[in-house]
Amino acid sequence: PWPLARTTLDGIDYRIHQARSQPGDTTATPGTITVTDGGALHVQTGEGTLEVLTLQRPGGKALETSAFLNGHPIRSGSVFTLPINRHAQR
Repeated sequence: PWPLARTTLDGIDYRIHQARSQPGDTTATPGTITVTDGGALHVQTGEGTLEVLTLQRPGGKALETSAFLNGHPIRSGSVFTLPINRHAQR
């Protein structure tokens, strides 16, 4: 993503700083998350899988995914959604 991508999970906005696309199962709903035992985070897209390499929570610093997951676990099967446009709510 350039310069970054934004997404939401459980009401928290995340920034994805680095990711790479990979072929993968396209039967899951786009946005569905798979976390591997090795600390990798994969997100289903409409045409494959996106491996998230660097992730950031609000107020935090961007971390490599394995380090991020050590402090902020994300469950496989959770679903990233589009971020809320806070300016449109005014």
